Amino acid sequence: MNLFLFVAPSASGKTTISKAVSERYDLPRIDLHQILHDLATRYGYERAREWVISVGLEEVLNLTRMQMLEEIETNKNTRGIIIDEIIDGGTLDLIRYLYPGSDIKLIYIQTNQENRLRFISKRIDAQDESQALEEIVFIDHLKQKLGIDQILELAEVRISNDGRVEDTVDEVCAYVDRVLRNPEGSVKRERE
Repeated sequence: MNLFLFVAPSASGKTTISKAVSERYDLPRIDLHQILHDLATRYGYERAREWVISVGLEEVLNLTRMQMLEEIETNKNTRGIIIDEIIDGGTLDLIRYLYPGSDIKLIYIQTNQENRLRFISKRIDAQDESQALEEIVFIDHLKQKLGIDQILELAEVRISNDGRVEDTVDEVCAYVDRVLRNPEGSVKRERE
């Protein structure tokens, strides 16, 4: 099974891109943002951020990890699954351990700070740039605490999302297509 794991700093366009790739290839998609939101709501919080602040990062991470693994099991198939996103080494290690025969591909989506501010402003309906920046700093701090930088270094491919998102989707799809057409998993690591 191919596991396409999208990784990046917050507000890089991962969700938009992973949705488009999922639709183009008819692959199931597991959305970390949705898992966090659903779990936060289940535990009585309006936003995942409030839940993290209230109960602590480790508890949120453990519950989120269990839900993600459950969704991988539910969506297992021979072609693959798209996972939007992996933010900690423990989850990546657990996936590798539980699915040893899988071809795990880390896809790093990069973008500039201006785009990140625009993307996060839209996501949280920010009133101004300072509110958007505060959200980026909060999320990035959590991701760094969990070891996102080490995961980013492991990425097989790095794709810039600084132009038209449609072009970025096409570039990611070209990579996914090469992986899907090569079941032996010999698509080499690509770095831009």
